[in-house]
Amino acid sequence: EALRHDGHPPLFYVLLHGWIALGGDSDWWVRALAGVISVLGLPLTYLAGSRLAARSGAGPLGSRRTGLLALSVMALLPYGVRYGAETRMYSLAITLVLAGYLLIDELFAGRRSGRQQLLRAAGVALVAGALLWTHYWSMWLLAAVGLVALWRSVRAPDPERRTGARLVVGALVVGGVLFLPWVPSLLYQSANTGTPWGE
Repeated sequence: EALRHDGHPPLFYVLLHGWIALGGDSDWWVRALAGVISVLGLPLTYLAGSRLAARSGAGPLGSRRTGLLALSVMALLPYGVRYGAETRMYSLAITLVLAGYLLIDELFAGRRSGRQQLLRAAGVALVAGALLWTHYWSMWLLAAVGLVALWRSVRAPDPERRTGARLVVGALVVGGVLFLPWVPSLLYQSANTGTPWGE
């Protein structure tokens, strides 16, 4: 009931409840959850940076350097540091977005087929659902990704990439279905709280 009045979905708070059960409710321990999540996002940042560099034609050394540069920026970025010490869901949203990017990029590239693609699509569905359960603004990100995926499902240059894009669309739909149990609370919040759409 308290979460319905907070104005946000509950995933981070459910994780925080388990975290507190493990180590107590001191300020340091409560804030540490967001810090741990932020640190888990650092290798994902490295992978995203190195993958972007490789796609643009950088060799192995250039890819590693770009990955390290991306990791350094994320580790020192004021928002990343702040949200890594704040008992809110933002570090979880950042880490989930990084994981989703890596999975969707693999599907868009069409390099894998069969079971590996289905596993990645399942990962996208779980990440999309987790993002929706983490912060409402992820709806707009997922809608934008869905539009790009729909476009690529028709316009991608080869069948493997079109199939990967269609799997992304399907995974986003499944992620939305995973969010349906919280929709009544979302409607209550939109009518009764100031976040994100209320007066």
